Parts: sequence; structure tokens; C-alpha cells
Amino acid sequence: MAAAAAKNPLIGQRVFLTSKQWNHQMGSQPDAKVYCNKNKLAFEEWSIVDAGGGKVVLQSTAHKLNLGGRPDNSLYTSANTKEWEQWTMGHDAKMGGWFLKSHHGTFLGSRQDSTLYLSPHVKEWEVWNLGVAGVPTGVKVVITNFHKKQLGVRADKSIYASDNKLDWEQWIIHDIGHGKVRITSAAHGGKHLGSRADATVYSTETAQAWEEWVVHHNGKGGVHFVSPAHHMALGGRPDGTFYTSTNRLDWETWTVTKL
Repeated sequence: MAAAAAKNPLIGQRVFLTSKQWNHQMGSQPDAKVYCNKNKLAFEEWSIVDAGGGKVVLQSTAHKLNLGGRPDNSLYTSANTKEWEQWTMGHDAKMGGWFLKSHHGTFLGSRQDSTLYLSPHVKEWEVWNLGVAGVPTGVKVVITNFHKKQLGVRADKSIYASDNKLDWEQWIIHDIGHGKVRITSAAHGGKHLGSRADATVYSTETAQAWEEWVVHHNGKGGVHFVSPAHHMALGGRPDGTFYTSTNRLDWETWTVTKL
């Protein structure tokens, strides 16, 4: 049976939560305290987990503890996944970022002094950017499928699978904001990986919605590259061809290795 695809493209992502106002990241400590600083390391990574009913749990990737909010507007992390540890995430186009609403109807914010709080409103201090975490960005990588073949692209823009890890099999994953990435050939600069609604995969110089991806982590060291436009994941067959699918199984699982 096929694994069900999450309808919310945020589910399964690992992210950095960056204050749009102050440009610092929210992090957590093993003692359940939360903070903000300028780092983008393990303690500042969060996994977005489906809580059902349109809500999510924000789990520290390092500590496996979940962000919670109290009625007194203070914050903490906990192993619990109950109401106080559940959040509603939404995008405010006017503010140009994301908000996180607690069970108590209050919104996550941060101050210039790096402290965190909950507020009854969404203004500049309560708006966040989502940065991609858990995969190398801005550097050369190889992208390997379940069949141990690397994703490659030729100068004529055709996609293929190879045992090689040479120039044509090298890519750069660009964080383009809002939790999305663009996957660009390192050898043929300007050729981006894309997918169509008919499940075919291609490369092109175009950089629009069909050439955008989100990275979902399977919790076992692999990732799924999911088209937010079509809600389908990149897959590779044993014959070296590629496709997209609503499945999230072995053939749709990839590893990303920094060179």
C-alpha cells in the first residue's frame, strides 16, 4: 500500500525559524528552555510534525522535545504533544512571513534581546521566515536514489541516472525562502530541476512554481523532494528514469551528500 502524502507541504520539513524583524533563529536547550541567537546549528533546527486537524508540532531535531506555550505567554519544550504543544502555522502575505498561533490564541514572537514570548497580535515581531535545514544548501551535492544512482543532467537538459559523481551529477540546492528550495545543476548553471502535473521530470532555465521543491525528511536519514505545485514526490526507477508520485516509499527516497 502506498504511503499517504501529506497535504500540508510543511509537514515533514526541518527548518530554521528566523525572526523577520531581528534575523535571529529560535533554538532550544536540553533543559527545555528556548532562546534566540544568530546560529544555524543543531540546537536551532526544528522538525514540523503533523498534529492533525490542521495543526503541527514543532519538535527540536536535536532534543526530540516539542515547543509549547502556556496561558501566561511563556514558552518551553516538552515530550508532550497535547494541546499546549500544538500550533497553527500560517503565511501572512502582507507581512511577508509566517506566524505561529498557540492553543491559547496567542502568537510566537521574539524581542531584540533574543527573548521569546506569546502575544495576542501579529505584528513585525511576531513574523518568522522559514529556512531549510537538514540538507546542505548553497554548496555542491550529489543526490542519490534508492537504487544507488546519482541524479544527473546533460547539456541538452535531459535528466538521467548514473553511477558517477562527476560534474554533470552535481547540484546546488538553493534555499529560496518559505521552506522551499530550487535544485540547480552545478555544471550547467541556470538549469533547474522541475516537474509537471503529468508526473514527468525535466530541467529548464525557467525558475517558477514548477521548479520549486520542499524537502521532507523520513526520519531514517533519507529525504523526499516534493513539488509544492503538484504535491508529488520525485522518484527514480531501476531503469534510470524519473517520475513524481503521491507515494513516499523507497523509490521516492533520496540521500543528499555534500562534496
